Amino acid sequence: MAINHEPGSMTRTYQTSLPAGTYCDVQGNRPVTVNAGGQFTATLAPDTALALYAGKPDC
Repeated sequence: MAINHEPGSMTRTYQTSLPAGTYCDVQGNRPVTVNAGGQFTATLAPDTALALYAGKPDC
């Protein structure tokens, strides 16, 4: 899970323990691609969140 409580957008690369693949952001119902190293990059708008989990592949 990533949360942005800042007044501006935030772009970051996050490390996960998920295997490579496309997952659904259960907060925003958008696809997120995790690379072979378990990382994904996302831009979060102000006061939004993103949440991925292994039981929710593909949107």
